[in-house]
Amino acid sequence: MLIIRLLALLAVLWTGKQVVKQVSGMLHPEREGRDSSAPENVQDDMVKDPVCSTYIPKSLARHKEFDGEMYYFCSDECVTKFMEQHSTPSEAEEHHHVV
Repeated sequence: MLIIRLLALLAVLWTGKQVVKQVSGMLHPEREGRDSSAPENVQDDMVKDPVCSTYIPKSLARHKEFDGEMYYFCSDECVTKFMEQHSTPSEAEEHHHVV
């Protein structure tokens, strides 16, 4: 009886893992396009978003050069916030009027 319960638990865990993998693929389609020749066990450098302080893999981060320095961001929203915070008043108006 214990073996049947363990097998059932393993089946539920495996199914849960597959569901998470599918949902992750739908939420992050850019990850599916990774170079398949790159080994999976190679660790990516982590970079810190200067806006929200989130650490993200450099290969997945948005990036923007500002004053000769490269900055990495977790999202387009953080890029926009950063540019608004570091732009002159006339440049900030341009950001708000761009459609």
